[in-house]
Amino acid sequence: MMKNETMLHDEIKAELEELSKLEVGSDEYETAVNGISKLMDRAIEMEKFESDAKERIDSKEAELDLKYRQLEEDIKDRKTRNKINIAGIVIPACITIWGTIKTLKFDQSNVITSTAGKEFTRKIFNMFKK
Repeated sequence: MMKNETMLHDEIKAELEELSKLEVGSDEYETAVNGISKLMDRAIEMEKFESDAKERIDSKEAELDLKYRQLEEDIKDRKTRNKINIAGIVIPACITIWGTIKTLKFDQSNVITSTAGKEFTRKIFNMFKK
């Protein structure tokens, strides 16, 4: 696009130089002015097109950047939720194991001696029966 733009600006300069050699008010002068006006309009249109294209590119880049940041936040959120879910499984399991170990008291004949230990064990076995 730069090559076309450069050529257009060079052509406008050349036409302006030629215009200065013509007699003001003549038909050739009027024709040259109309030609230069059309060339300048074309140059303005090209600059507007390039500006619009740059704005669209910048807008698209900003949109992609926003989506990338949202994706990173979603990944962090998903990891946090996964860690919470894992903790929700591991912590109760550890408490259950710890509670079972602490409440079970075996004597020499391997009988649970505490009432709390018996009740706790019964609840665990009933949980697995369902």
